[in-house]
Amino acid sequence: MEFKDRFRGYLPVVIDLETGGFNVDEHPLLELACTFLNWDDANRMLEVGQTHAWDVVPYPGSVVDPASLKVTGIDLSSERREAIEEKVV
Repeated sequence: MEFKDRFRGYLPVVIDLETGGFNVDEHPLLELACTFLNWDDANRMLEVGQTHAWDVVPYPGSVVDPASLKVTGIDLSSERREAIEEKVV
């Protein structure tokens, strides 16, 4: 069986999450991105179309670890950041 056949006709999706730390009980989701993949004739995965990405507003009472922002490069105060509520994302 070829690797691509293991997906039973569904296309794989790559999801990337950026968070405000490692503790799920207090660190919020800050960014979410996804890219859809397909197979070429040589049985290799290729990106299909564009990557979809969203900036997320940290939920009230959450804690953002400054070390996390240093690693991700996220600037929560950036005017270019068009963050939306996590429930909407």
